[in-house]
Amino acid sequence: MQALTYIGIILAIISVVFGIFSIIFIIINIKAIRNQNDNAIRSERNERFKNAINQLGSENNAIALGGIYTLHRIAKEDESYRENVFNILCSYVRDITITDEYKTKYTEKPSEPIQTILNILCKNENDYKIYKEYIIDFSGANLSCANLMNANLIDTHLWNVNFKDADLRQSKLLNTNLSEANLTNAHLEMANLTEANLIDANLIDANLFFTTLTLANLKGANLTRADLQEADLKGAFISNANLTGTNLGNACLKGTTSIVRTILYKSFEYYIRLGINKQTDLSGISGGYDKNNPPYAGKPITGKYTEEEAKQMIENYYNNLK
Repeated sequence: MQALTYIGIILAIISVVFGIFSIIFIIINIKAIRNQNDNAIRSERNERFKNAINQLGSENNAIALGGIYTLHRIAKEDESYRENVFNILCSYVRDITITDEYKTKYTEKPSEPIQTILNILCKNENDYKIYKEYIIDFSGANLSCANLMNANLIDTHLWNVNFKDADLRQSKLLNTNLSEANLTNAHLEMANLTEANLIDANLIDANLFFTTLTLANLKGANLTRADLQEADLKGAFISNANLTGTNLGNACLKGTTSIVRTILYKSFEYYIRLGINKQTDLSGISGGYDKNNPPYAGKPITGKYTEEEAKQMIENYYNNLK
C-alpha cells in the first residue's frame, strides 16, 4: 500500500514537471511567434519607409503627398523612426522650396506637399506633439505666402527664411531665430515673438498689430512702414533698426534701452502725423508741441483733435517709453 502511495507521488511530480515544461515550451513558442511577427512588421515598415522616400522625390504632388503621410504614419506607429522622419520632412521643405522651378511655379501659395508638412510639424497639435523633442530647422527655405496662422514655432531655426506675405497671425515664435528673415508684408498680428532673434530681419510693411516682442532682438531690422500699433516691445533691443514710417501708436516701449529711445523719438513725428492727423509741415515741432509758430507756440499740435485730447495722446506716447 505504501509502495502505491510512493508511485502516486512520483507520478504527480512527473505530471507537474511535464506541465512546467509544457508551459515553458508554450512561452518559448509564443516569444518565437512574437519575434517573427515583430520582424515581419519591422520588415514591412522598412519597405514602406523606403517606398515613401521614393515617393517624396516625385514631381507629382499627389504621389509626394502619399510619401509624406506614409512617413508620418510610420513615425506615429514606431518611435524609433520618429527623428529620421522629422529630419527628412524638414530637409524636404528646405531643399524643394529653394529650387528655381518651385519659386516660379508657387508664387501665391506653397505647394500642397509643403503646406501639408507645415501643418504636420507646426499647426496640427495632434501631429506636431509627437515631434516635440526635436527642433524645427527651416533655415533658408522659401515659405512665401505660407499659412502658419496659430502655428507653434517655438525655439525653431528660421534663419534667412523667406516669409514674404506669409500668414503668421497668432503664431508662437518665442525664442525663435528669425535673423535675416524676409518678413516683408507678413501678417504677424497678435503673434508672440518674446525673446525672438530678428537681427537684420526685413519687416518692411509687416503687420505687427498687438504683437508681443518682449526682449526681442531687432538690431539692424528694417521696420520701414511696419505697423506696430499696440505692440509690446518691453525690453526690446532695436539699435540700428530702420523705423522710417513705422507706426508705433500706443506701442509699449517700457524697459527699452536709451539707444532704443533715441531711435524711437525719431519716429515721433510720424506718430504725431498718424495719431493726431497733422499732415502739414512739422518743422518747429518738438515733442508734439509747437515751439516756433505763433500764436500756437507752446501748445500741442492738435490736427482734428482738441488740445486736451492731443496732450493726452502725447502723454500716452511718452508713458509707453518709460
